Amino acid sequence: MPHLISLEPRGRIIHALVRGWIDEEAYEHIVPAIDETIFEYDMARLIFDLTDYVGREPGSEFEDIELDLPNWTKLQRVAVIGHERCKPRMEWFCRPFTSATLRFFLPEQKDDADAWIHEGIA
Repeated sequence: MPHLISLEPRGRIIHALVRGWIDEEAYEHIVPAIDETIFEYDMARLIFDLTDYVGREPGSEFEDIELDLPNWTKLQRVAVIGHERCKPRMEWFCRPFTSATLRFFLPEQKDDADAWIHEGIA
């Protein structure tokens, strides 16, 4: 099953929906969206919805992917939504966002994730 990435920039907040398997191509979608948001608003926040995430593409060799993310210190918060089984994978999946505050939410807590990601934004 191939991955599906759906990105919805909404001002300073980007919603990323990840379904199925994830591979290098996923980052090719996410990175420009975050960079553009940071360029426009001088900061960004991100919601990763991993509710239907399966795992890394079998045979994928991007565990040690190197991304050039010089502006990503301006990524303030990352909310990850997923099942309990995904929680251990959160660190791996969000490795590029280590300067941001990360928080994990279960699927039934989507409203809480949305409230947290919008907190303090006018």
